[in-house]
Amino acid sequence: MFKYEIFIFLILILKLLLNSITNNNKETLTDDNEENLTEDNKETLTDDNEETLTDDEENLTDDNEKSEIEDVESEIEDKKLNDYVKSKITKLKINNKKVNIELKYKSILRYIYENEINDGFRIIKNTIFKDIKTIKKENKGYYYLENIGISVRFKNSNDSLNEIINQCEINNINLYMKIELYDGEIKKIKI
Repeated sequence: MFKYEIFIFLILILKLLLNSITNNNKETLTDDNEENLTEDNKETLTDDNEETLTDDEENLTDDNEKSEIEDVESEIEDKKLNDYVKSKITKLKINNKKVNIELKYKSILRYIYENEINDGFRIIKNTIFKDIKTIKKENKGYYYLENIGISVRFKNSNDSLNEIINQCEINNINLYMKIELYDGEIKKIKI
């Protein structure tokens, strides 16, 4: 939630800067010959490459900047829609088989590591996690997976789900998950 508030704050600062830039653009512009261009005379200025510069180009810049802000706001909404924190996994199939394990992201990822991939080198090579060690480490949130010789620090549900999807895609593991989000919405993931 804190990252979201910072992001909104940054968007507000960008909007203020854009307004400031737009207000500053109303000043008189000059070219190399010191000809004044203002909104009153609406002259067209040409340079050596015969490009036409008009007041319309200022509007294009404003539209592009507005579009970028809208894209950023859209990404925030997408992030909120795909937030798996406090979600509940209601159904799981791995390689078209119902798996009898606890329906938690950590348990699923551990199962995939130990039973489906079962190769510490391949896991490390393909992981999106930065906290995988090739030594036995069982403190500071690490779990040692003895049969594959790696220690893993499992992340939050969003990162763990991304790693589950990543490893299943790379290692050709079929996955079906039905997840109930915190707000009650149902999401289905099929690989």
